[in-house]
Amino acid sequence: MATFLTVLIFVLLYAAISRLIGPTILNIVGLPGALLGYKTLSVKEPRYVLGVILSAIFHSYVYFAYM
Repeated sequence: MATFLTVLIFVLLYAAISRLIGPTILNIVGLPGALLGYKTLSVKEPRYVLGVILSAIFHSYVYFAYM
């Protein structure tokens, strides 16, 4: 029973920390792509496309590392 309670406490702690820190980390990771595509006039511009791809790669890396 003590092991179950310990695991439950760690799972709840992990969930609480990930809810608080997760969005901040994802915002920081997406910043280079957002800065690269900043102030583009069209979604077909190479800077915009490169920024989206870069941001998606970084977000995927962090998400898969988290999982």
